[in-house]
Amino acid sequence: MQKAEIAEFTVEVGARLDQMPMLRGRFAILAVIWLGMFADALDLFMQSGILGVWVSQHFSTVADNATFLTVGFSGLAAGALIGGWMGDRYGRKLTMIVSAVIFGLGTLISTFLPTLGLFIVARGIVGLGMGAMVVAGYSTMAEFAPPRLRGRVTAGLLYLAFILGFAISGMLTYLIVITWGWRAVFLVFGLWGVVTSVLMLFYLVESPRWLASQGRKAEAEQILTRMETAAGMVPGERLATAPDRAAALAFLRTSNAPQVPFMRLMVFSTTVMFFNDMAFYIVAAWLPTFLTKLGMPIERALLFVTIMQIASLFGVFLAYALVDSWGRKPTAILFGIVGAVACVAFGLAAQSTPIPFNMLLSIGSIAFVCFIVTIGVYRSVWFPELFPTGIRMKTNGVVNMAGRIGAIVGPFIVIQLLAASGVPGVFYATAAVVVFAVVLTVFVPETKGRSLEAIERDLAIRAAS
Repeated sequence: MQKAEIAEFTVEVGARLDQMPMLRGRFAILAVIWLGMFADALDLFMQSGILGVWVSQHFSTVADNATFLTVGFSGLAAGALIGGWMGDRYGRKLTMIVSAVIFGLGTLISTFLPTLGLFIVARGIVGLGMGAMVVAGYSTMAEFAPPRLRGRVTAGLLYLAFILGFAISGMLTYLIVITWGWRAVFLVFGLWGVVTSVLMLFYLVESPRWLASQGRKAEAEQILTRMETAAGMVPGERLATAPDRAAALAFLRTSNAPQVPFMRLMVFSTTVMFFNDMAFYIVAAWLPTFLTKLGMPIERALLFVTIMQIASLFGVFLAYALVDSWGRKPTAILFGIVGAVACVAFGLAAQSTPIPFNMLLSIGSIAFVCFIVTIGVYRSVWFPELFPTGIRMKTNGVVNMAGRIGAIVGPFIVIQLLAASGVPGVFYATAAVVVFAVVLTVFVPETKGRSLEAIERDLAIRAAS
């Protein structure tokens, strides 16, 4: 197919997808992607409980655990990059299946590894699959969801899978450990990942938008026909073309149409994700350490973290409620600012005598919920929308890799800040990082309610003006 024909067919495919009912014809697709994201989160966050058990049983030291985490996050960063390239080159479906096989089978095999060194190597490999799954899951669902509900589907329902896995992984790990031992955790979570990959093989279909961008018209048409039939629609029948879609088609047909300024968008989105993930993981991973340094008993500190994990579900609800009705940009800016203010308040409260631990619980929960919302907006819906279908996963792979690098760099900064200025200094620095991300967010264009094809047109015209 010629470039003009591909452009025209891509807009047609987008129109037919966007007019379908959300659930009829798409329920199985949403369900298997949801299961994949849930399995990914279970596997990722179970390590917190496992590492504590390892130290108590003298299987590892604190330094060993730091190496384990660093290798795992490095795998996540590399997996995001590799998965993004693979998704644009070989398709969304294959990438998601391979990702689930890697982290599922890798975790399953880890059950039988005899030494800590092998566990660390395996965790790096497992991280490749987990990193790729996040990029593929959000990008793929963005291409299936209709514009009016894209935020609620990705930043709400799909993001819920990841946060729910985060919220209950600790509890499941604890129950499995006390019943069958810590190796059984790898067995159970690994089997879940493998089963998910099998379900994807049978129930996940390739993105028609991606197929259209590759000129594979017959395959895209076959999948669209099957989806439209399942939704009770007449295959190929289109409703009235929306003005933005008609404008997108006319624009993309133009041979000298300007290109989307994706390099500029990459700079903004990667920088925002780097600092936002750094802030989130400083709060999420280090809070028990901060609280114990302030004098809180470890049992109460762990209870504090459990309450925050439960509160994270409220963050998903906020993202679900606001991201489509209010918009991506105002939601991210508001909760970024509130999160920064909460970090400053936490730092001030930590300097009080005596330490107001109940106040710290409230302030810390507010900051945590705010970061849950901003990550949901950035990673799950806004940044995947910004780039054309042909490079959507590659670019989002880079963006997600930047976030993972922020999570890797964060602990080293925390160690230096703790030594220099204590817990308050860490939270003041975290607030500054978040404010910087918010400032950059101002320059990222709003995408609420727009078809993916119309977003591409708008960004290209803006670059040419």
